[in-house]
Amino acid sequence: MIYTTKKYSYINGFSFENFVVDPNNELAYAAARSVSQSPATRFNPLAICGGSGLGKTHLIKSIGNYLIHEKPSYKILNITAEQFVTEFFYSIRTNSFRSFKKNHLNVDLLIMDDISFLENKEETQKELLQIFKTLYENKK
Repeated sequence: MIYTTKKYSYINGFSFENFVVDPNNELAYAAARSVSQSPATRFNPLAICGGSGLGKTHLIKSIGNYLIHEKPSYKILNITAEQFVTEFFYSIRTNSFRSFKKNHLNVDLLIMDDISFLENKEETQKELLQIFKTLYENKK
């Protein structure tokens, strides 16, 4: 799904303002804020790791929400790793791989949640790496 200001505002209430910062997550919070204020500069890519319920999803969605409001022309793709895998294999089965690739490369910011889902999915990992490499080279 690509976020635009016309469709969304503060998706599910995820914002930096309502994130609870503590000593265990202050570095991740600071990095996420930095990414939101200067995308594709520092921390590109930004990977936030930690246990369940520690705010990883909140932080990455806050980045997208911040940019929706600050840079309305930004194209943001927010997807779970499971959705990525499903779309990838569907595109292969239906001969729509070009469209899949175009949809994932035609963004300014790619936000992927639950990336650990890609463990042991080598073909999908390779494709994501190619997409990431292209986005990175284009300063996305």
